[in-house]
Parts: sequence; structure tokens; C-alpha cells
Amino acid sequence: MLRDPSLEIRRDAVARLIGQGEALVKAGKRQEGMTAYREAMAAARDLDQVRLLAGRLRKLGETVDLARHLGYVVRWKVIGPFDNTGGKGFDAVYPPENEIRLDAEYQGKKGMSAGRTSLPRATSEPSISTRPSASRRRWPATP
Repeated sequence: MLRDPSLEIRRDAVARLIGQGEALVKAGKRQEGMTAYREAMAAARDLDQVRLLAGRLRKLGETVDLARHLGYVVRWKVIGPFDNTGGKGFDAVYPPENEIRLDAEYQGKKGMSAGRTSLPRATSEPSISTRPSASRRRWPATP
């Protein structure tokens, strides 16, 4: 039932396995409980169950990357800033739109250097920060 395409049936099967894992951990069978939690985590599709299992696995010392587990894109490259004063950036064609050169530097907004940079992931939660890192400021930290 853990692989059932019906989310309701799958949810019930995951819930049963969570209960089994909890009972095993309470009985002092930590490794067996972690195995049950891992199996439930692999089958879980509902965010509440995924977060519950992630918390329990972390409490037992396991590293859990929720963003990867949920299939989020976790590596991003951005380039900018380019001038969008008054919305003119929507109609303008900036150099990165005509070529793919990951190491290129362009003249951006107000003469600032505009080059590609990676956006850091601060946590394993499915989110990213669009602010530049302190070590590589390419544009003002204010919107």
C-alpha cells in the first residue's frame, strides 16, 4: 500500500508505518524505528507526514534534505541587476538574453557589474534567498 497511486490509501499506509516506527523507538529499537521512518519517508507524499518524519529522523540524528526529497530545484543561477525603471526592462533585450556565457560580466543597472551568481540555500527547507550573499554583493540589498 505504500506505493499505491491512490494518495488516500498511501497516506494510511504511511501513517501505519509511522506508528510502527514510533513503537520501535519507544521500545528501544532505535535502528529498526529509523528504518521504518525512512521507508515511510520514501513513500510519503503529504507535506504534514513528510515534515513529521523529517523531524523524527532528525531527532534520531539523521540528516534530511526536504527540498531534495520534495523534488525542488535546489541550484539556481541568477544574473543582474539590469535596469527596469518604469518597467522598461521587460521590453529591453539585455546581453544574457542573446548568449549563454556563465563567466561573462556585463554592465548592469547604474553601471554596476552584472554577472551570474549562485543563490545560496540557507536551510534544507524548500526555499531560497534572492538576496546576494555578503561575500559577493552584485546589487543593492534593498529591493
